[in-house]
This record gives sequence, C-alpha cells and structure tokens, in this order.
Amino acid sequence: MQDFDGDAPEVGGLYRGTATSDGGVAHDFALDIEGQDHGNFEGGASAPNTTGDPLLFDFDGRIDDKGHASVVGLGPAGTFFVEAQFESGEGGKTFSGEYMIIFADGSIEQGTLDLSMTQIIGDTTGVSPGA
Repeated sequence: MQDFDGDAPEVGGLYRGTATSDGGVAHDFALDIEGQDHGNFEGGASAPNTTGDPLLFDFDGRIDDKGHASVVGLGPAGTFFVEAQFESGEGGKTFSGEYMIIFADGSIEQGTLDLSMTQIIGDTTGVSPGA
C-alpha cells in the first residue's frame, strides 16, 4: 500500500458484521486491525466456510483523512478486496462498503459489507476473530 501523510482516523480493533453477496447470501465476517502506522494498517480477516475450514486472510489496508478505506487480503482460499467508508461517532466505529473474493479455484463472490467494532471484555485466550 502507498504511504499516507495525512491525518487518518485511528481504526485499530476487531470489527464484526455481515458480508452479503450479490446473490443475497449473508455470512459472518470479521476484520481484526492489529497495527496502524498513519493511514496504513494491517491485520487478519476471517469468515465461516460452509464447505470446510474457515476462510482466513492476512491483509494490508489504507485509510485517508475522509475515512475511505481500501483493503487487500491474501489467504489459502484466495484474495479479497474491500472498498469501504469508515465512520466513528456515538454509534461506535463502523466500516460499510463493498467486497470481492477471488477464490483459488477462480470463482468470485462479491457484495456488501457492514462491520462494527467489537469490544472484547475478559480473557480472550484462544479466541480467533472468526469464533
């Protein structure tokens, strides 16, 4: 991702929500932003998989001073892309936008994504973002 020198919002944390494909299929999705350096951030993403192990991705992202975020992730299942708008207010921190997954077998899923920051309380030992 390209370096960013502006005043990017702080977006670190665990976001959970729903990815809804253009075909109308909704499933859970988690984005765990583990590190941020100005407008650049990184972490891990996960989603359940109806045919086997959960889908896991490592990702890099970028957010500008207006809250527009771009994310690119890579994992054993394939590659994913997110274009989303970040909001922070009384309702908490959220990402809303569009996603596309290009699976390793060449198939594609795309749709909308709505995520909210999750506050973690207590011991989280052994808990993954997709749990």
